[in-house]
Amino acid sequence: MKKKNIPSLIVLGLLGLLLVVWPGATLTLVCRLAAIALLLVAATGIYTWWKEKSTKPAGLGRLLGSVAALAVGLWILFNTAAFEKLIPTVLGIVMIVFGATELYKAFKGGKNPVTMALAGVAIVLGLIVAFNPFSAIKVTIVCAGIALIYTAVTGIFNELKLGK
Repeated sequence: MKKKNIPSLIVLGLLGLLLVVWPGATLTLVCRLAAIALLLVAATGIYTWWKEKSTKPAGLGRLLGSVAALAVGLWILFNTAAFEKLIPTVLGIVMIVFGATELYKAFKGGKNPVTMALAGVAIVLGLIVAFNPFSAIKVTIVCAGIALIYTAVTGIFNELKLGK
């Protein structure tokens, strides 16, 4: 068996290490990369519309979507800190809604204690993330980094072990 996955696993581990060592800088870099991606999507959409000069609803919709992507991309690029602060709040709200939905399903469908406990944990974590976004996002990034490092190390170990 060839060990062709090892280079990508090493890159994954290095990315995880970056997330653990520099969580704030990594988040800023990811936000800026997302902004650049949005700007590229917007430029492509505007160029396509300009080339076609379509006045049909689909063409105008593409133009409107592209202009919106341009505005959001520029906002993220020039207000990265504001966008970074928004991420954990939105994530926390999603966790609260998910937990509440699962808790409702558990109460309605048989009161599964494991589902109720996990839903309760999701709600509590969602509240923490939504109302303490400054530390929550860095903790989340560090945890993601640790998970990437673990995945890389175990993947390399498995590649080396299975490769013999």
